[in-house]
Amino acid sequence: MSERPRDPQGERFFGAGLMALGAIIAGLCGACTLAVAGDLAWSALRYPGGMGSLSILILPAVVGGLPTFAGVSLFLMGLRRYRGGRKPDARRIAKTFD
Repeated sequence: MSERPRDPQGERFFGAGLMALGAIIAGLCGACTLAVAGDLAWSALRYPGGMGSLSILILPAVVGGLPTFAGVSLFLMGLRRYRGGRKPDARRIAKTFD
């Protein structure tokens, strides 16, 4: 059997969707993780014997860090699919930074 030709526009559309979904997940989870971790750190500094130490920050790092990592991964997978698997041209990058 012959392979069906790939649809570059469909690949780009799917990649853009993955990028949007990943950015939303990473942005919301990352912001919530920073807010909870900041609040816990502020409480630990304001009331020094109540929480023991700043080791309580491990909980938001794990609970919020895993979905943030998943969102970043989705974004990167979408970016790769959006670009069509090609690597950026080194000459074009060199012109950007010259």
